[in-house]
Amino acid sequence: MSILNVNLTRKEVAEMELAAARALLAAEEMQLSKIEMLIVDTMEPEKMLKNNSGAYFIQREKYLRMLNDKKKNQVYRIRQAEAKTQSCAERLKDAMVEVKRMEKAREIEHTEWDLEFRREEQKLNDEMGCQRASRRMLEQMAFTN
Repeated sequence: MSILNVNLTRKEVAEMELAAARALLAAEEMQLSKIEMLIVDTMEPEKMLKNNSGAYFIQREKYLRMLNDKKKNQVYRIRQAEAKTQSCAERLKDAMVEVKRMEKAREIEHTEWDLEFRREEQKLNDEMGCQRASRRMLEQMAFTN
C-alpha cells in the first residue's frame, strides 16, 4: 500500500470521526434544549397557581435544582463534545494537507519521469536519424563509386 493510500485512509477515518463528533455534539445540544424546556415548563405560572401547597413548592424547588444540575452537567458535556469536534476537525485538516502534499509529490515524480522518458525517446529518435543519415550517405557514396 502506498503512502498516498495510507494518507487517504487516514483522511477518510478523520472525516468519519468528525462526522461522529458532530453528531454527538448535536445530540448533546438537543438534550440541553430538552432540559431547558423542562425548566421553563416547570416555572410556568399556571402550574404554580393550580398547585399552591407548601409540599408542591418544596418538590418543585428540588426538581428545579435537579434540572439545573443536569443543565450544568449537560453544558459541560457540550463543551467536551465541542473540544472533540475541534480536535477531529484539526486532524482532518492535517490529513488533508498530508494528502495534498503526497499528491503534489506524486505529480512531481510523474512529471520528472515523463520528462526523462521524453528525453530518452528523443535520444533514440536522434540516434535513429543519425543512422538513417549515415546509411543514406553510404548509399550515395556507393552509387557514386
